[in-house]
Amino acid sequence: VLSNNHRAGVGAKLMSWLENTAIDNGFKSIRLNSGMSRINAHGFYEHIGYVHAKDQKKFIKNF
Repeated sequence: VLSNNHRAGVGAKLMSWLENTAIDNGFKSIRLNSGMSRINAHGFYEHIGYVHAKDQKKFIKNF
């Protein structure tokens, strides 16, 4: 969601649609990844009922 639309309910509506579609199609859960620096996004996900499961780091070695 674009930053000028934050706190307008757009993200919550999108996530609600996604969750309902998942339920209708027999999914048992939704797992999402969010970069560690996206603190505001993490608060949003927790606010709509998602639970922080674990921290991860991604390692890459370029040649």
